[in-house]
Amino acid sequence: MRKGKQETCDILDDLVSQFTDPMCFLRELVQNSLDAGSSRIEITFELLPGATPRKGVMVIHVDDWGEGMNREVIDGQLTRLFSSSKEGDLTKIGKFGIGFVSVFALDPDAVIVDTGRDGESWRLVFNRDRTFERIVRHEPVEGTKIQVIRELSETEFAKRLEEGKKTVSFWCRHAEADIFFQGARISEEVSLPGRLTVRHEEAGTVVLAGYTKESPPFFGFYNKGLTLMEGRRVYHPHVAFKVSSRYLEHTLTRDRIIQDENYEKAMAILKRAALELLPARLFDELEKNPRDEELLSIAAVLFKDPAWDTGPHGRRRWIPTTDGRKLSPEELRRCTGEKHAFYFDDADNAVTRALSAKGITVFLAAPGSAALELLAALLGVAGVRASEAFILPSVDGVRAGAAWRLILDEVKELLGLRAEPPPSVLPGSFDYEGSSIRGELFVRQEKPGTLSPRESGGGALVINASHPHAAKLLAAGAERPHLAAYLLAKLILLAAPDEGIDTALEGALLAHCVRREEP
Repeated sequence: MRKGKQETCDILDDLVSQFTDPMCFLRELVQNSLDAGSSRIEITFELLPGATPRKGVMVIHVDDWGEGMNREVIDGQLTRLFSSSKEGDLTKIGKFGIGFVSVFALDPDAVIVDTGRDGESWRLVFNRDRTFERIVRHEPVEGTKIQVIRELSETEFAKRLEEGKKTVSFWCRHAEADIFFQGARISEEVSLPGRLTVRHEEAGTVVLAGYTKESPPFFGFYNKGLTLMEGRRVYHPHVAFKVSSRYLEHTLTRDRIIQDENYEKAMAILKRAALELLPARLFDELEKNPRDEELLSIAAVLFKDPAWDTGPHGRRRWIPTTDGRKLSPEELRRCTGEKHAFYFDDADNAVTRALSAKGITVFLAAPGSAALELLAALLGVAGVRASEAFILPSVDGVRAGAAWRLILDEVKELLGLRAEPPPSVLPGSFDYEGSSIRGELFVRQEKPGTLSPRESGGGALVINASHPHAAKLLAAGAERPHLAAYLLAKLILLAAPDEGIDTALEGALLAHCVRREEP
């Protein structure tokens, strides 16, 4: 049976022109195969010898094992435009029933369709002028097998092969069927990069959502896993997602999703996943792994965004402190009143314990870590490391023998040559846990042996008994204590940025030492 060219040519031209990418016919044929219930689809390109050495014949095979077609379907749907049982059927992807027309976007020399159903087997041959013949096949056909035929060169074939793989990989990689291209499986599970994702399935819709630092976030819409649209846009802050739903349909031009009541159903499911399930998963993981850098970095990004609402999760305790407690974001903010500052440290130590004794909370965070970034985001201020902000020289723990006491008394007298009254000079050990002053020769304090600001100054000068210079002078002081005291006092004056030594002071120090050294 032959149909006249003039009767269909104009309509077909209008429909074919919508497919600006000729290789997108592969997407449309896969879509039809999915609608036919095929669980396997094979796409194969081959180049056969042509009539001339410079030209070959490209044959593109698209084979499925779906329900196939009988004569009623062929006459009522495949060859009658806009007549489709897909209308209103949410189990089908295509609404307009014109996917097959897309094969003509490639400008083929011929298209052959072999199909069978209900004991019938048919071959349809579409010619270059888009007329067709329907032929009875005597061999049975399972599903539908399509061949798109076109003469072209080997170079053109290689280009079409590459374009075909790219098209199928993009539009069909998540399809709910095993799809093979040139024998290799290209279909893959719906997934998102990143560790923290949730998967939720409800009413024919599968939602995969995950936090991302990329801006704007990735989004993807699919029907039966077939790509409808992908891009970047903020639907929910910092949330990337993929939604595969039988509710979703694209426009005829495939440039957007139809936003009808079915679309709203799918978006409501997405909203629940993004605003309820995903935050719950994040805070569950934080409670179990409060120092996990990846989780903390995600939380820091969220808390930096003023539009992000923690909701009930703001009362969950997961922020660790050096004294072993866990605080909620609400409790954290209450820790930063007038008498509190934002202090942090790697671990519990002498300094953090001294701060805790004063009622100050120190948070468990390493410099430059995601934990510190998160704390700064929660409080809106930068933190100060406890061990860098405070010093705690130990005085009572240092044994001061007779020689050591003599040297320190002499140092006090020498320093008195520079200023009156002279400071108290005491021994101390700076090698405690959390110390940031191990390498210092001395520090000044108002109250020796107590918690002090690093730049506090004061009337007491504490010498680091474990410092290499102090240890050598102490050893030398057993024989010549006055010379040791002179050298130690000179080191202190030289190290003090606001003091130093002039010629007069140098002469006074030396004269004092000589007088003491005389028998």
